[in-house]
Amino acid sequence: MADTGLVLVGTGAHITGSGADWSAASNITVEDSSRAYSHIPKNDGLSDYLRGTNCSFPIVPSFSTIEGVEVQLEIQAEGSGNDIFDEFIYLVENGSIITNCENKALPDDDWPTTTQTLTYGGPSDTWGCSLTPSIINSATFGAQIMAQNKDRNQQREARVYWMKIRVYYTDGTTYQAEGTSVGSSDAAIPAKISRKVACEASGSGSADAAAIQVDSAD
Repeated sequence: MADTGLVLVGTGAHITGSGADWSAASNITVEDSSRAYSHIPKNDGLSDYLRGTNCSFPIVPSFSTIEGVEVQLEIQAEGSGNDIFDEFIYLVENGSIITNCENKALPDDDWPTTTQTLTYGGPSDTWGCSLTPSIINSATFGAQIMAQNKDRNQQREARVYWMKIRVYYTDGTTYQAEGTSVGSSDAAIPAKISRKVACEASGSGSADAAAIQVDSAD
C-alpha cells in the first residue's frame, strides 16, 4: 500500500460559527512554536471550527483506491487542569464536511497542558466516506476540528500548533502494451500483455511498465 507521506496543511482557517473564534489560524501550516488559539467560554462552551486544507500531496493516481486517512494535530490546553476536549473532527472538501463522514473526535481524552500529538484515523480508516483520488487531489481537501471547554468556572484556551494529513491508497493503475508481428502473408501473431501494478511505497509510490519486445520469424 502506498501513501502520500505525512504532509502539513498549506492553509489554516477559522470557520465562523456560533462558538469562540480561532485566532492566528494560519499558524497551523508551520511546524514551530507558533499556534492557533481559541478562548473558549466556561461550562461546556465550544470553539468554532479550525480547518486545514491545501496539503500539496503528491498526486494520487486516478485509478487508485483510497484505503485510509490519518490526521495529526499538535495540541495543548491552557492552565493546570485538563478541561479541553475534542467535540468534532471531520474531513472536508470544497468547503463542506464530506458526505457521511464520521466524527473522529476523542471525547474522553482531554487535551494535555503540555504539547502533544494526537492522531485520528489511520491506514484502513476512510472515516465512513466514499473517498476518491479526485477528492484527495483537490486543494480544498482537509480536516477541521471543534473543541469544548468543560471547566465550570473559567474560560480556557485551546491551542493547535500544526495539522498534518496522510492518505493511504492502493495504486490500481493498469499498464498495457499491444503489438502485432506479421510472419507470413496469411498469418499474424498478436501480442497483448497487461500488467497490473500494486505499488508498495512509503512515499508517493510509482511504477513503470516493463519494456516489451515481441519477435517472430517468417
